[in-house]
Formats: sequence, C-alpha cells, structure tokens
Amino acid sequence: MVAVGAVWAKSQPDARIGIFFLGLLAVLFFIVMVYQQFRYSRKARYVESLQMLTAAFLDAQDASPEAMANSEPITSITNLIAEAFTVLTGTQCAACVKFVQPTAESSDLEFVTLCRSTHSKDRDAAHGRVRHSLQKNSALLWIFEHVGQPEMEVFFEDDLPGRPHYENTSFEVYGKPKEDRPMFLNPLRRRMTWRLPYQSVILSPIVPRLSGEKEKIVGFLAVDSRSRKAFYRRYDIQLVRSLAAALHPLVYEWLSKKYPKQENLNDKKG
Repeated sequence: MVAVGAVWAKSQPDARIGIFFLGLLAVLFFIVMVYQQFRYSRKARYVESLQMLTAAFLDAQDASPEAMANSEPITSITNLIAEAFTVLTGTQCAACVKFVQPTAESSDLEFVTLCRSTHSKDRDAAHGRVRHSLQKNSALLWIFEHVGQPEMEVFFEDDLPGRPHYENTSFEVYGKPKEDRPMFLNPLRRRMTWRLPYQSVILSPIVPRLSGEKEKIVGFLAVDSRSRKAFYRRYDIQLVRSLAAALHPLVYEWLSKKYPKQENLNDKKG
C-alpha cells in the first residue's frame, strides 16, 4: 500500500486517471470472478445431488401399495431429499412431510408431522405438545390462498427472520422473536432473538400433477435450512414441487389406510 501511495503521489494527473480506471477494472474483474465461481459451484452441486434426487423419485415410483401400511417408504424418501438439499446448498437441511389430522368438528385445520429426516428427529419431542393449526401458520395459509396457481402455490422464503408478520406455531416451542420500537429496529431485533432451528424454507402442497386430474391436497413437503439464503428460487421451487408430486400417491395411499374417511382439504377449507 505504501508503494502504491508513493507511485500515486509522483504521478501526473493524467496518469492518476489511468491508474484509477485500471484499479476499478481490477476490482470489477475480481467481483465477476467471485460471482462466476459461486454460480458454477452451485450448478456443480446440483450434479452431485442428482444421485440422491434420482433415488428419491425412483423410490416414490416403485413403492407398492402394501408398503404403505406404515410410513417407512415415505421416511426413506424424506431422508434422501434432506441429504440431496444438504449437498445442493452446502448447508444443513432437513425435510418433513405433514398431513391434516382429521377432526370431528373444527373450524380450523390441524397439521401433524407424518415423518422427518434423521437430522431433525429431535424436533418431534418438542412439538408433541403443540397444536399446529392453519390460521397460525403463515406458510400454510399462503398455500391455501394460492392453491391452483402453479407459480405461487409454493411458499418460499430464504430469510425468515427478515420476513415481517411471519407466524408459526413452532414459536410456542422455541420462543417468538422479539420486536422493539421504533419500528426500524424490528428487523435487527428479530434476527438477534430468532430461535427456530431453520431460517430458510420451501413448503409445497402434496398434490397430483397429472393433466386433467382435480387437485387434492393430501399433505405438505417442507425442506428447510439452518442458514439464510440457502435456496435458489429459480430451480429449487420447481424441484420441491416435483418431489411433492412424486410423494402424492404414497401419502394418499398411507392416509387412505390410516384414515379411510379423510376429507378433501379443499372441500373442508370451504
């Protein structure tokens, strides 16, 4: 830095302009190199995760109706999904499948976890005493408000602490982030007091994707990460949506065996 300062001090005004622009070009070139490195390393991770994603799709396709007497095939696929996204994002990811708990008379829908990936099993014990209802979960409400709109029916958020008015019944377990006044301090306060074990999430309804088939939600596939900015909107939304569609026959069969009178969620919602 001293040598650069000495050269700058001895240079003529015209030379200084040239040095300035050369320095600016060097900085821009460095930024482009870093961006390209990030961009192509992310694409390389998609290739690395392809084996696990392929296994998940094949397992969903090959599972027999008889195997749906228990949730083991769905759990196995959920583990593959979590492992694939852990490789893909370079962060610790978890996945789970949720379904609606049938209730006799309820004005609100209640959601129960069917299975979780191995690394998030510890969440079950904490969640056992909490009733997870539709009206108190922003992500689930988003899906029901946009069901039937392929471009919007998946809930995507890669910075949950920064999302204003986000509600989640899991706050009853881990604690709700605090907010301060004046309002401009709220985002900082929320980040400092965020306690959920994830900060990014993609939540997709589990619905059939066959042409002409009536959409029927049988559950939800959630993929989350402990880190912010873990997911890539352009590719990951469609990927989770496709995985949820692949899970539809399995979850539908499991529900039909466990709850033969399970209602269409769209009908019950109305």
